[in-house]
Amino acid sequence: MFSSNNTRVLFDEGFVRSASMILASEIGDKTFFIAAVMAMTHSRATVWSGSVFALAVMTALSALLGAVAPNVLNKTTTHYIATGLFFLFGARSIYEQTIGYDANAESELEEVEKALSKKSSTLQRRRSTRQSSTKTSAAAAAKTTTKTTTPRGGGGGQNILSVVFSPIFLQAFLMTFLAEWGDRSQIATIALAADYDPLGVTIGGVCGHAACTSAAVLGGKRMAGAISERMVGLCGGVLFVAFGVHALIVGE
Repeated sequence: MFSSNNTRVLFDEGFVRSASMILASEIGDKTFFIAAVMAMTHSRATVWSGSVFALAVMTALSALLGAVAPNVLNKTTTHYIATGLFFLFGARSIYEQTIGYDANAESELEEVEKALSKKSSTLQRRRSTRQSSTKTSAAAAAKTTTKTTTPRGGGGGQNILSVVFSPIFLQAFLMTFLAEWGDRSQIATIALAADYDPLGVTIGGVCGHAACTSAAVLGGKRMAGAISERMVGLCGGVLFVAFGVHALIVGE
């Protein structure tokens, strides 16, 4: 009975901590603005699906790593490593938004807009080249009496992916996954899963990401003008430190 209650407590705490950590650290983050900017010119549902799917996969992988950690290291070691990471990320965030703050530095939104603009230009050039190639092939085919198949750009694997998933879904998925890889929220998810129920951490993280991405696609660009990235970063840092303090007080 105690074991069952203890498991439920770890699940609930993992869920709450994971969801609150994501909500505090992902609003105004790069993945948030990727969804916000893409949703301005593409289907919101497609952008949301691609982004959330990427974040769900990343969260599940991170939680899995956290769940395996206690089997490699003992529980005490993983607990204090996780606690140390919370203090590290918290102190880093607070430092970056206070002493190390650079008012002239490029914002996350500006970085994302530049990256998407570059990506869009590249795709436009490829599309133009593909259309020119198709027109040339069609003209050559018209001069012959035999039936020929107009060649299409891209390999067979790419064509299959384009059928299963739309290009916008794939773009949202890949850009979000790569932006999240190595991010502090990914490392924090690993640390949480090492200390709490991995399933609770995963579900809480996915719910948090889904909520943040929903806010992004519904009005993230307008929200960016109403919130301060600096304040969001500071609040996230304070929350990480609070997690670390609580972990030290409560213990394993």
